[in-house]
Amino acid sequence: MRYLIITIFIIVPFFVTSCKNTKKEDKINIKNIIKQNNADSSINFIELNELEKLMAKKPKKVMILFYQPNCPYCNEMKENTLLDNNIIKIVNDNFYAVMINGKSKDEIMFRGITYVNDHPNPEDNPWRHNLFVELVNPYNGAYYWPTTVFLNEEFEKIRDFPGLQKIPQFKRALHNMIKR
Repeated sequence: MRYLIITIFIIVPFFVTSCKNTKKEDKINIKNIIKQNNADSSINFIELNELEKLMAKKPKKVMILFYQPNCPYCNEMKENTLLDNNIIKIVNDNFYAVMINGKSKDEIMFRGITYVNDHPNPEDNPWRHNLFVELVNPYNGAYYWPTTVFLNEEFEKIRDFPGLQKIPQFKRALHNMIKR
């Protein structure tokens, strides 16, 4: 019995110490893994005013996502579709991505033209921004939120996709836009 108690007092501290070290190493490894995996965990959205400079250095197609605040479909697209790892990779590798509030009252300068939201009553809910109207074609006579517009390397419109795009649908659209 005495030998058993002495053995327990000698062995238990060894196990407790070795367990603590292993856990610290695991935490460090887990943090590194999370950090490495988050390097490409979101689409690299840029500001529209940066686009022309980047295009001059390295031409790519452009993806513009027009959204409006408090739009449930816009939020779903931003929180689901645009967070899919495959979509993130496709967009970051092949497009410059820009996200614009399509109801903003801010002036937007694009290709030497100043676009405004010229809604007649500034106290009301803002109207569609003129850049939105310029780039988006009405679908069945109406505008839908969100709308994704694709431009080629010369800033010419390729196509717009109105409304919420689910992951499989948006992947197909991206692959089609890459081929054009």
